[in-house]
Amino acid sequence: MNGQITITKTMTQDDLVRSLLPIVKRTAARMSQGTTSRVSNEDLVSAGLLGLVEATKRFDKNRTESFVGYAKLRIRGAMLDELRRIDPLTQDERSMSRQIENAVRELGHELQRQPEAHEIAARIGVETETYLSELEGLASIRVVSVDPDDEAFRGLRALGKSPLESQTAKELEHHIADAVKLLPAKEAQVMALYYDEELTFREIGEILDLTPARVCQLHGQAVHRIRAALGNIDSDAQRAFEKKETELRSAKALRKSA
Repeated sequence: MNGQITITKTMTQDDLVRSLLPIVKRTAARMSQGTTSRVSNEDLVSAGLLGLVEATKRFDKNRTESFVGYAKLRIRGAMLDELRRIDPLTQDERSMSRQIENAVRELGHELQRQPEAHEIAARIGVETETYLSELEGLASIRVVSVDPDDEAFRGLRALGKSPLESQTAKELEHHIADAVKLLPAKEAQVMALYYDEELTFREIGEILDLTPARVCQLHGQAVHRIRAALGNIDSDAQRAFEKKETELRSAKALRKSA
């Protein structure tokens, strides 16, 4: 759950790191779910701490109210970079993800409703159990572009270079919000508990009386539904978002190599 963190003008860099350390640990615990054994919780905590330290170096004593949000972006951004570096999706996994997105999009048009898991499985030519297993393996796909804590998603407007970029980011957020409203009830519950309440898959499972694996499947299916919905949007917003996301990652890589 979210806890209230108070930032004051008199806090030192060490004070800031100590205050926000719980955010680092909790974010790492959530992001390590569904990843392979190559990525440990400790790897993500270490990356998140580096992101937090970088954030403290830019601490503006006259804007204390916005620091926690900014620090969260830097923490998560650092973890995303580490996750992509250590545990990238294989070519087969990316291909399967695209097949699922396409199947959801096509079936949505044909059926005029959200397709069921067995219908998606049939469209991509696998058994339902195989499809659900694939969703678990694709758990890390969530960090690409629909996670509202993603640096490129939530921070785009704040970091945009022009009013146009600011507007297109806002437009994309509206499209994502619209897509979330169309999710099946159980998937919408999972997304709300994961993103709004910041619960882990295990904690969500305890609330909904589901196994963590089933929560992971529902989350993965919801993510692909949203990505499929975004794929239907032929707008400058999507292109500007992807462009800015690439710019942010490139800038971060340059800072690290400097």
